[in-house]
Amino acid sequence: MFASLNASQQSRSELTSIQNGKFKNPIEVFISNKLVPDHVSDAFFINNDQSVLVIERAFNIINDGKWVVEIDDLVSIRELSFTRWKISSRKRAIII
Repeated sequence: MFASLNASQQSRSELTSIQNGKFKNPIEVFISNKLVPDHVSDAFFINNDQSVLVIERAFNIINDGKWVVEIDDLVSIRELSFTRWKISSRKRAIII
């Protein structure tokens, strides 16, 4: 049984897909706030094969994982790993 949601329980967003390296067929959707993690404030959704990915437009932390990237004007979803590094102010060297 479906229950209707009032405006305070849902947010407006966009659902799109990637075809031939381009975003295609974006549609406006209303998503229950319970389906999106609390820390995600500005997101859109990509229909990817048999799943829907939540994509954050803004972020403060860069972690390993799936990212939407644009390379040579082609959009794709890639698994990326980031090397951890720190700059030492005393020696002015990059420590890997």
